[in-house]
Amino acid sequence: MSSSPRIRRARALRLATGCALAALLAFALVVQETAAQKSTARKTTRITGPQLLDMIQRGQLAEAEKILKQQIDRQAELRARGKAAGKAHARILFLYGQVLHQQFRHGEAEPYLREALQAEPGRIGWLEILAEGLLRQGRCKAAIVVLERALKLDPRPRFHFNIAMCAGNTGDLERAQGELRQALASGGDDPRTLYKLGALLADQGRNQEALDLLRRAVAGDPGNVEARFALGLAESRAGNHPAAAATFRRVRAEVAGHAGATYNLGHTLARLDQREESRAVLVEFQELSKKDDLIDNHLQYVQLNATDPEPRIALAKLLLEVGRISQAVEQLEAARGLDPQQLEVHQLLTQGYLLLGRAAEARQADGFAAQLKP
Repeated sequence: MSSSPRIRRARALRLATGCALAALLAFALVVQETAAQKSTARKTTRITGPQLLDMIQRGQLAEAEKILKQQIDRQAELRARGKAAGKAHARILFLYGQVLHQQFRHGEAEPYLREALQAEPGRIGWLEILAEGLLRQGRCKAAIVVLERALKLDPRPRFHFNIAMCAGNTGDLERAQGELRQALASGGDDPRTLYKLGALLADQGRNQEALDLLRRAVAGDPGNVEARFALGLAESRAGNHPAAAATFRRVRAEVAGHAGATYNLGHTLARLDQREESRAVLVEFQELSKKDDLIDNHLQYVQLNATDPEPRIALAKLLLEVGRISQAVEQLEAARGLDPQQLEVHQLLTQGYLLLGRAAEARQADGFAAQLKP
């Protein structure tokens, strides 16, 4: 899959963010290696913070992990001898946790991030990475605690958004709606926030308000297929069938096998008295619906082989074909958790995230895929 201009711009952005991390790493790390052939001799190698940062940016995460772990172990030895840890210890702990986090080893990263935050509790960026790892593990309640702590330091819109997603996942729709409104109030017309709030209100029968939000969401991110499909449904409920038909056509142009858009387009065309095209589209839907049995069979296989990423990848491909994008991404994220080194998983996640308007996560998946390519 070729990189979009949006993703290429993001790669340049990653280099820019290095400036902030370079400040964090503006200290020298000393790594001691014991020579195997000389039990008493020690060879000391110096690596500077910017050198380590460059190593991480080039995707040499395993090497960076080893260097940082050696430094952490060295600090532990000093503490065991009654000596205080160096001033940079919390930053080393954080960076080690971040390197694990970048490899999707969120459970391993968590204790290091928490220890770093005990020493420097006001680090908003550190809190955000910890919360992101908890979210990826599905630990919504723990993530909310961390996000609420971050909000007290800086009420960023994305903190409200992530709390809203957690609240929605746990069934607290009232809080989800409130947090989404706060995110919009403090962050302007973020397309993903507009879409989520619009979809939530549509589900509650508040279609007119939902329509306005969904139109703004699609205007802000025309590539968000799920937002566009939700807009088509809202237009149909409002009785604006010409607009709904045009919207469903656009969805099908983006995802040819989108079953929901195909079904709704067929019935919308019938309401517009375009009978011949309606019948042809509904025949297409009948063909697409045959994949439901295949999807069900794959889902059963996934449940029987929960620790194998391959069945999840196969299921995700089918789900993407029929436009069930959120479900496909869920399966791919689970597959990534089982085996982060699967190139195809990250390539498919890049596609899925873009279709959902999750540009930052698409950039990350694309970057990780680039590191894995031979």
